[in-house]
Amino acid sequence: MQGEMLSHIHESHQGIVKSKRRAREVMFQIGRSAKIEDKVGRCPTCADYRNANAFELLIPHEMPDRPWAKTGADMCHYKGQEYLVLVD
Repeated sequence: MQGEMLSHIHESHQGIVKSKRRAREVMFQIGRSAKIEDKVGRCPTCADYRNANAFELLIPHEMPDRPWAKTGADMCHYKGQEYLVLVD
């Protein structure tokens, strides 16, 4: 019965985090997290569509001749706060 529930939870191939969230909503099972991780980890469909953090090479730039001649900006989230990061 519990294996059948795990299969039902995982049938949409949403990955480990979403499968765990759904399992917490509908069932209780000792060792549930490890079983979900194992099931999703062995799933070929999930492996095909898993987000892969691609490695990107750093692109060197020439040194600017004056301050603020070249800047970079990015937004980030840290400890519940949103930040705008500017780099000179």
